[in-house]
Amino acid sequence: MKKILLIEDDEAVRDSLAANLSNAGYAVTEADNGKTGIAKFENGPFDAVITDLIMPEKEGLETIQYLKKISPECPIIAISGASYAETYLEIAKKFGVNEVILKPFTRNIIFEKLNRILR
Repeated sequence: MKKILLIEDDEAVRDSLAANLSNAGYAVTEADNGKTGIAKFENGPFDAVITDLIMPEKEGLETIQYLKKISPECPIIAISGASYAETYLEIAKKFGVNEVILKPFTRNIIFEKLNRILR
């Protein structure tokens, strides 16, 4: 069973995405901000990370930089739905994320991208 770390501050989005991933057979660990996500990552290991970009405590770009520094091989999907999300998602690509997704998205999109990075 593949282990996914899901970092998302919006509880409704996090709950929905975690449920979909769990129902598809993934073991999901949830975090509500980058600071908590990093702490959970350090207690991993994880096969992949899905992280929002705009969050309290430690935002997504800082989180991605840190995760890539300590585990460059771990694939990351960045998600965002802020009004300037496309700009942030482009920056996330430069920080080494494997895939980006603009909110709102369907579960098919997340599974397609997750399957691609876990191959």
